[in-house]
Amino acid sequence: MQTERHAAKREEILGVTWRLIARDGLRAANMRNLAAAAGYANGALAYYFSSKEDLLRAAFVHVFERTERRIAEATQGTRGLTAIRITCREILPEDEDKLLEARIVLPFWAEAAQDEACADLHERSMQSWRTKLRRHLREAAQLHEVRELGGKQVSVAVEQLMTMLMGAQVMGVLAPALHGPRLLNTMVDRFLESLQRVP
Repeated sequence: MQTERHAAKREEILGVTWRLIARDGLRAANMRNLAAAAGYANGALAYYFSSKEDLLRAAFVHVFERTERRIAEATQGTRGLTAIRITCREILPEDEDKLLEARIVLPFWAEAAQDEACADLHERSMQSWRTKLRRHLREAAQLHEVRELGGKQVSVAVEQLMTMLMGAQVMGVLAPALHGPRLLNTMVDRFLESLQRVP
């Protein structure tokens, strides 16, 4: 029971503080400000998060799970290219909320580049997206929405989509004026159209 309460409190704190971290950055968002935003006394966050790095890891999981829930709800009852386009739209930083999520992802990637546990967490998370995209690509082939793809071709196409989505998160944060929703979605559409053509 205590563990459940502790987990629920952690999630409640994250629900408030992740936006502050995304807006101000991890260095600027000190634990005092984060505690105040969550309605806790200074120092109280240490009971739930051992460090700002621990909080960043938890914030990454939080925004990833938000995205997963959106994808599950939005793709319900869809298959093939429709499901792929919807999945991509829920990841692309095409509105303020998704851009804030991308602003959590970027510092987490920097952490993951130096920390094996973070890298493993990231890879497990990305495997969930790969699995979805692979399944929907196979459906698209069965529905004759794309040309027939062999196993290796499916894997390459999935990695191309993953690279595009992750790159879009970077560019959405660093150059939002150049990478608005129309361009981001056009990039996905052009790539999916290329899968319809016989090479």
